[in-house]
Amino acid sequence: MRTQDSENRGRYNIPNGVRMLIHQCCRVLIYSAVIAGGIWLLIDAVSYFGTSHDFRVRKIYITGTNWTTPEEIQLQSELRIGTNIWFVPCRRVAQRVARHPWVRFCRVSKIPPDCVSIVIQERTPLCTVLDRRHGVLYSLDSSGIVLPALFLPHPDPDDSVDVQRLEAVRALPCLTGPTVVFLPGHPIEDTRYVNALNLLVRLEELSPAFLSQIDSVEISEEDGMEMFPARRVERIRIPSPVPDYLPRQIIQVWSLLEKENIESEYIDARFPKAGVALKPKALQPSRWYELCSRNSDAV
Repeated sequence: MRTQDSENRGRYNIPNGVRMLIHQCCRVLIYSAVIAGGIWLLIDAVSYFGTSHDFRVRKIYITGTNWTTPEEIQLQSELRIGTNIWFVPCRRVAQRVARHPWVRFCRVSKIPPDCVSIVIQERTPLCTVLDRRHGVLYSLDSSGIVLPALFLPHPDPDDSVDVQRLEAVRALPCLTGPTVVFLPGHPIEDTRYVNALNLLVRLEELSPAFLSQIDSVEISEEDGMEMFPARRVERIRIPSPVPDYLPRQIIQVWSLLEKENIESEYIDARFPKAGVALKPKALQPSRWYELCSRNSDAV
């Protein structure tokens, strides 16, 4: 009886081992099929997203242009219509656009399935400068970067005039002075121009209204400059470099003239220790002394 039970136990042990082996093989086959299917789906998806015409760039949205044009920014980006949107290197495109002298900041993003957005922030011109050698009008931002030519030196007579751009340029004060080299996209290095620019930056911080009245700033060959306001004062003589307190004092004097409706031939601030001198027009000395006593901080 024991012998028969042993034979039966041995007979059933063999199928159990084979069953386990079959289970393991089936498990391996299932895992292999799942992995192979996943790889096939991945390859198919990559092939679809990489080659399908549905993901070709058809539109490029460019916003933030004022002094530049969308066409100019697209050319700078080197981004072409028809490029697969998934292969657009947004960071590299943004870096290319940011190398444009007018561009302070750029952000590039994808808008699937077929659009790319380029958002730029332009530099703001603070004043204009004239390249006397070539007759080209440039501009400077507050950090001293030379911005590209505002107008072509030899425009086509058939081209229309950008009135809005022309009015914006006319509203900027113009720096004139010794002949220097202006390189768009690079900071201006001449100390005399830097001192004049710093003066304008300070005036903009203190009183944008006063800065808007400045038509031009003339830099002399020596250390000094003259500002020419549009009203109240014919000229303002200023030393270079400009003391920190002087811009505020000049604004106070000009505000006094504006408030009292007084015209003056000049304001002379070249001698800081002696105060600010001016020569009012058609004003009785007694009246002027009265104004000075009431506004001793300004004059």
